[in-house]
Amino acid sequence: MNGETHQYYLVLYRNTSPVAEPKTPEEGYHLTEDLVHDDIAWLNQVHATYPNQPWFMYFSTGAIHGLHHTPKAYREKYQGRFDAGWDKYREETFARQKQMDIIPANARLTPRPKELPAWDDQHESEADTRGTAAHGLAHKQHSGFHRVLSRSGWPDFVCAFHNTKDIGPRMLARVAKRSCTLVVRLLIHGHGEGTYCAASDSFRPRRNVD
Repeated sequence: MNGETHQYYLVLYRNTSPVAEPKTPEEGYHLTEDLVHDDIAWLNQVHATYPNQPWFMYFSTGAIHGLHHTPKAYREKYQGRFDAGWDKYREETFARQKQMDIIPANARLTPRPKELPAWDDQHESEADTRGTAAHGLAHKQHSGFHRVLSRSGWPDFVCAFHNTKDIGPRMLARVAKRSCTLVVRLLIHGHGEGTYCAASDSFRPRRNVD
């Protein structure tokens, strides 16, 4: 699926075979929810069939790439949250990050790129929906991720990497392409630290030398 895939009406495939949606959008279907249910079912099968074998899952949703197809309940959670506009919200976020020591205290907020319109230049009814839709969809994604994670065995037996930006997967892909391995501390079913090979999707435990 590409980044602009419809979150309600879409064509699903499992490997190369088409898969029908389990219910219609009118009945409550949303892609994120479907992926969560499918991944949890897969985890249950893996745990029941191969309880001592390592596994790898790549859980990727449509959030928060466009289209921002956000369920109503999640849009309503953020209704009015961004009435001051994205320019003001950007300043508030910057100040909050300083207070949390995420960025240096002497950091300066970069000017808004001229290619991006100012909040005051936007039509009110159009601009107000953007922040609520984007944050609501992100909330929906994070809720689904937490549900999958809670059924995976984390934190005792699973190492999870959570990324919400494009740069993370791109960087990992470059690393894997260059070295074919990604060395991480994986606590997967007691196998401990080892090497994950992206090329063969295999995990090799590190041998401890006494």
